Amino acid sequence: MAGFLADMSPIGVSILSEIQYPVGTEIEVHFGVHDNDPSGKLQMRAVVRHCGKGKMGVQFVNVEPSQRDHWWKIMRSDF
Repeated sequence: MAGFLADMSPIGVSILSEIQYPVGTEIEVHFGVHDNDPSGKLQMRAVVRHCGKGKMGVQFVNVEPSQRDHWWKIMRSDF
């Protein structure tokens, strides 16, 4: 699914996308901070918590400690 981040938080994100999934659907979210730098890439599982009008709110699930650390770096722009 292609989309753009609208909001970020420690537990999830809001995604702007034409593709919408029903609430409760588990998806995989891919982040690419720097396309030419693999250290900026991250994949996380998430569950759709709300959806409508081209925007979805998803909550991360089954987050590994290394993923959590990487996500914090992305949120703080430590790349």
